Amino acid sequence: MALAERMQALAAKLIDKHGAAVVITMRSPTPLRDNAKPWRGSTGSATVSVKAVQYPYTEEEAPDVNFRRGNSRFLIAENDLQGDSQFATVDLTQATSIDDNAGHVWSIDDVEIIQPGATRVLYQVLVRR
Repeated sequence: MALAERMQALAAKLIDKHGAAVVITMRSPTPLRDNAKPWRGSTGSATVSVKAVQYPYTEEEAPDVNFRRGNSRFLIAENDLQGDSQFATVDLTQATSIDDNAGHVWSIDDVEIIQPGATRVLYQVLVRR
């Protein structure tokens, strides 16, 4: 097993153990329109349920308490425990929101990919409410 594959397996194992289920949504940027009512767009979206670890900003990273309260981060593994990609139906880099199943919906601000070489291992998703 190559080093990158071992890193993917370790990331999946740790996030499964310490994470919680979240729902990631990708909304269509140009929704299909009803020709009879062109002012209404469709609610076209795709979702995927994955496990993620949420962790807040520290005071050293973000001294503004309002920023720390309204912004957060999620770590999400590329693969599940079986080694399959979790993002076959949704491109995480194009996703628009995360529902943390605790009543909070977070808007995705940026997705940082941890990728040694050509193998994606982990995503750090920067979010805000």
